[in-house]
Amino acid sequence: MENIKFVIEKSARIQKLVDTLYEKMPEIEARAVIPGHMQRGGSPTCKDRVYASTMGCLAVDLLAEGKTKRVVSYANGKFRDYDINEALAMTKEIDPYQIEICSSLSHNYYKTEEAALDVDEEL
Repeated sequence: MENIKFVIEKSARIQKLVDTLYEKMPEIEARAVIPGHMQRGGSPTCKDRVYASTMGCLAVDLLAEGKTKRVVSYANGKFRDYDINEALAMTKEIDPYQIEICSSLSHNYYKTEEAALDVDEEL
C-alpha cells in the first residue's frame, strides 16, 4: 500500500476519527499529531489551527473517496488538492530581496551587491 501522510491538529474528535480509520483500514498506520511539535517558529495561531484542521479533513475526504497520491495545499484563498507528481514539478520564484532578508537574519550574513542593486531599482 502507498504511504500517505498528512498533519492534523490533535483533539479528542480527531483522535476518534483516527481510531475509526484504523478500525476500518487496519493495514494503514494512522495517528493524530500536534503540528506545533513538528514545526519551528512558535505556537500555532488560530489561523494555523484552522488551516491545519481543514487540510487534514480534506486529506481524509480524499482518502474516503479512494483518491491516493494527492497533496493538499492552500493558495489564493482556496484549499485544493493536486496529484503528487504535479505538485513536485511546481516551481516558485523567490524574490532576491527576500533571500537577502533571510540571509541577514542568519548567523552567516554577507550583504550581496546584487540584492542591494535590486532594492535600489525598485525604489
